[in-house]
Amino acid sequence: KGHVGQPGGPFQPCPVGSYKEVEGQGECQPCSDRSSTEQAASTQAANCRALPGSYGADGGPFAECGPGTYSDRMGQEECTPCPDGSTSQGRGATSMQPCIALPGWTHATSW
Repeated sequence: KGHVGQPGGPFQPCPVGSYKEVEGQGECQPCSDRSSTEQAASTQAANCRALPGSYGADGGPFAECGPGTYSDRMGQEECTPCPDGSTSQGRGATSMQPCIALPGWTHATSW
């Protein structure tokens, strides 16, 4: 599990972003879109976690954060809303940076 190679070796760990759930011969399986593992030699799909800009429970499915939200860490199950009085227009934001003030609001707050 988590490694590939011919019987008797040498064996190589599955790279970050993939996993192998069975023992013996076989290939590493890539994590689904918008996800990755945090380390090499992962042994199950549940080790695939949402990448920044996306959300979902470990193992998936994963989706891109929508307008007005962001996710700045790996493994977030929900996207974080932009601060009060702001929104963002794009999808997949990985920080609060794309959040802009709504009409009638200024950026004179701590965000």
